[in-house]
Amino acid sequence: MDWLLILHHMRMDESVKDCIDLGQITYNNGDFYHTVMWMEHALQQLEREKEKMSESYYKRTHALILDYLAFATFQVA
Repeated sequence: MDWLLILHHMRMDESVKDCIDLGQITYNNGDFYHTVMWMEHALQQLEREKEKMSESYYKRTHALILDYLAFATFQVA
């Protein structure tokens, strides 16, 4: 699957959940390079949507994204 093509065709306002879901798919497929890409995009979206969500949801989601991002970055490096 060409993740760059998917990202190119996505609207830039896709939800945080959509980005995390795609990041988890790439993670489970061992594609850590694209996991980093999706989780970085999820982090950007999370910051944009921060005011629309509860603080506890924000913190849990932020921690989840950082967890995937840390491991995938370690695998890529």
